[in-house]
Amino acid sequence: KWMQRKCNCIAPAVNLRLCSIAGEVREVGVRDDWTMAQVKRKMQQVHLIPAYQVCLSVGGAILQDRCVVSQLQLKGSETVSWVRRHPDVALWLNLVQQDWQNIRTAPDIARKSAEVMFEVMRQSHEGLQHMDTELLRDAYFLGQACEMRGFPGSDVLPQRWLQDVVDVLLLLAFAAATKDEAASQVALTSAALSKTSAWDSVSLVVTLVSKVDLAFAIRSSLLERLQGLPPQALAEGFNDWAKADLGLALRLLEAQQAARENPARFRARQDGQRRLKNMPKTAWGHHEFAFKVFVDHEDRLSSADFERLLRHMVFNRLLPEEVFRLVLACLAHAQPAAARELFVFAANTDETEAIRLMLKTELPLTALGGNMSEVARASIFHAVMSDWAPHGSRDMAALLSCIEEDRRHIQQLLTWARANKCVAIAANHHLEDALLLALASRVEVGSLLMCTLAACGVLPAALAPEIPLEWLGDLRALPEGRQVVTQGLLAQLEPCEDEQLVQRMRRFWQFEVWSQVDGSTCERAVRLLSRFCQAEQGPAAVVFACKVLRGLPLNELPGAELLYEPSLPAQGIGIRAEQLAHSLANEAKQAAKGALEKAQEALREAQRALRQAEQAHRGADGTRDLARQAVQTALRGEQLALQEQRLDLINTLNEVTEGKIFVEVEKARLTSMLANMKEEEGKVDEAASLIQEVQVESFGAMERREKTEYILNQMRLVLAKKDFVRTQIISRKINPKLLDADDFQDLKIRYYEYMIRYWLHEGKFLDVAKCTLAIFNTPSVKSDESKWIEWLTAYCIYLVLSPYDNEHDDMLQKLDSLEGKKLDKVPTYRNLIRIFMKKEIVNWPLAKEEELRKHAVFQDSPHEGAKERWELLKKRVVQHNIKAPFPWWRELCSGFPGVFFVPQGLGD
Repeated sequence: KWMQRKCNCIAPAVNLRLCSIAGEVREVGVRDDWTMAQVKRKMQQVHLIPAYQVCLSVGGAILQDRCVVSQLQLKGSETVSWVRRHPDVALWLNLVQQDWQNIRTAPDIARKSAEVMFEVMRQSHEGLQHMDTELLRDAYFLGQACEMRGFPGSDVLPQRWLQDVVDVLLLLAFAAATKDEAASQVALTSAALSKTSAWDSVSLVVTLVSKVDLAFAIRSSLLERLQGLPPQALAEGFNDWAKADLGLALRLLEAQQAARENPARFRARQDGQRRLKNMPKTAWGHHEFAFKVFVDHEDRLSSADFERLLRHMVFNRLLPEEVFRLVLACLAHAQPAAARELFVFAANTDETEAIRLMLKTELPLTALGGNMSEVARASIFHAVMSDWAPHGSRDMAALLSCIEEDRRHIQQLLTWARANKCVAIAANHHLEDALLLALASRVEVGSLLMCTLAACGVLPAALAPEIPLEWLGDLRALPEGRQVVTQGLLAQLEPCEDEQLVQRMRRFWQFEVWSQVDGSTCERAVRLLSRFCQAEQGPAAVVFACKVLRGLPLNELPGAELLYEPSLPAQGIGIRAEQLAHSLANEAKQAAKGALEKAQEALREAQRALRQAEQAHRGADGTRDLARQAVQTALRGEQLALQEQRLDLINTLNEVTEGKIFVEVEKARLTSMLANMKEEEGKVDEAASLIQEVQVESFGAMERREKTEYILNQMRLVLAKKDFVRTQIISRKINPKLLDADDFQDLKIRYYEYMIRYWLHEGKFLDVAKCTLAIFNTPSVKSDESKWIEWLTAYCIYLVLSPYDNEHDDMLQKLDSLEGKKLDKVPTYRNLIRIFMKKEIVNWPLAKEEELRKHAVFQDSPHEGAKERWELLKKRVVQHNIKAPFPWWRELCSGFPGVFFVPQGLGD
């Protein structure tokens, strides 16, 4: 209908000058009340430009179809810019006008169109998040978008129009584009931002930091918001946008790791509606994201940033080519520990890749000391040695030069191999070839090679004569190298002339390597010493010779004839005797059956040595003492052997007397001896099991006291075993009346002490009190005031702890009447029993409570359960307070119908 009406342009209110990008100018007369849609139709009518292809703007601001001409506030003939829309933009503009949600499937060209996004925003505020990030830098678009949301202008910044996170995103982007810090601060302090969910917070930070040119302060403030967010929300930021910004990526990684380590620090809301869904859908895991950030920024990473990034990579999830790339970066950024760990991972997963890694990089060889298989370690080291000496023995000079220069820390690797006895390194044939060359040229590094091979047990024995005497000193500290040292010393000292022998032997013989040589080596050493003593006479030579003899295992010699050489000091015979004695004593401990005979042999030889030493014509003052020490050592070995023989003898006699009635007493005694020996060894259960089955009560031939002591020993051992059932059974074998005899007082006390332990375990305090009274009534106890006070006070306490009945009441009365004088000496305990004899209410806590608690009954030693016994005393007081006034309560209540209630739950 509008198209059919008469054109009202005859007297237009405004002439719009439409200027295209090409500079073409067209004029259209319009009315003030026209919309931009009507203007576009007029252009189509006048200039034949399709209305759906026209996009109008003024000063960079898009004129939407619903915009009215009067809103432009144009004066006279103004210029309006127009462009032809891209066909796809025109198409999608039409589609989103029908339904804004079509923008979800729109191509990038439509998302980059301000017109399309304005139409989406007109229908839905949430549709803004679907725009392309290029628009986040368009100040004109952002300004118009803010005005559409109700933004009053940069001069007034009320926060009420900031309703949610989408408004915050829009305002922060606009403030960044216009360099308006005041608007940025309004957005950062708004209530809408504080209510934002964790997921929207991550989306907001990642979008703005990665896509908008923010001021440093605003950027820092946004990055701080990542701290304390849940790890699940932070993981959504591991995408292409965040990957492009190194600072953002590092903060995301560190924030998520901190959140996983300390979940209690989560401060952002995890509920609420998620409004921002604009980030890329593809999100990686923690490790994958860290490695992709490394790949993107590898050339620009500082050492500090690389170290921060490296902490978030999981090495065992890397591919071989990724390992190689990362090792190079670790070496470039001075991260040797990480490079070593990566190399070890490669060696355990792909040996070929590990070899390539070692050959193509300058990774220190000390990385071979990592936790890897010996096969992989040997293969990689062999590859390096072959690379340094590609032509084998012809390149040994070059290889030895590399070792001397400590190329790639190979000397540290050899030191590690020596300390850890790594055969995989030491057994490499290149090292042996290098050692041969080092021996020939006497280079210092040869000593290191020699010690490494010796420590790993791969040093050829044939090299011993060729090793310089100076190098042998380095080998003496190695147990594996001592044999090489001894052979080398002998091989180089034996050919010497006497004068040279004296000089060299004093210099090199101090090596402590002779104590474990075999018999033939020891014989060679003694013969060499004999030559030395012939060449040099005097006290100093004798002292030196004695020192040498003490260091040699003379007991390994096939015989003592060599020690009788006139040139050798007479002390050598005594030293050999002492060594034999010590050796035999040690063997006696390990094998007791044969130790006695060997110790006697050592004793005889020591005595013979003593006689010979006393007749010696040289200074043998110390030989006598040595021989006497040998005799004492032999005697100690003999005693150990006798102990073992004694045990075997007892076991044999037990087997022989099994089932023989006429020797049952002797068999019982043997069993008791065997049980005591087991107990001394700490085998209490075995001792109790041995003795508990012996029924001595039926032995008529055994004296009554011995029989009682035997049964008490049975009770003691089964109590130590905590077999209380067996304790009761054994206790019935003793008649308590027989213990009243004068010569049985000590046994009576032992018997009732054992019964007290049993009844305490059973919780029968009345029986405990009876046992205590029996001990108190023993004459030997009553005659000693300190003893009867101890047992009388214990009797008072145990009697009070006993449950109330007629027998209990009778025992209280008898105690008060019969032992009144003795009770007067312990007033605290006299008052205690009289409390329970009176029909009066008792206060808790009791008087003199501290003194009561110090009594042995209320201590965990000698009997456990002190706390429970004190609680039981309190319980008895409560029972007494209920029982005492009961007759009066019954008399008072007899005239009234009803029921008298007694508190329940007080046990007995």
